[in-house]
Amino acid sequence: MKIIISRTDNLGDVVLTLPLAGFLKEQYPDSQLFFIGKAYTKALIKASKHIDFFLDRDFILKNPDELKLIAADAIIFVFP
Repeated sequence: MKIIISRTDNLGDVVLTLPLAGFLKEQYPDSQLFFIGKAYTKALIKASKHIDFFLDRDFILKNPDELKLIAADAIIFVFP
């Protein structure tokens, strides 16, 4: 299963969203987790042992067909 988590706002919001990745990996241990975020959050997101791939928000906005290539089973848009 491929799951995309999208949290494209600021660093603190990304920090608050990372436990969701752990929960998803616990529920779906064989899943691949992708995280869409701002470029400056990349190091933080990649530091999570639960996230398999980082996707840069600006790159995705310019190249939306890249999401089709992932063929995700679900996308979770995390907003307050």
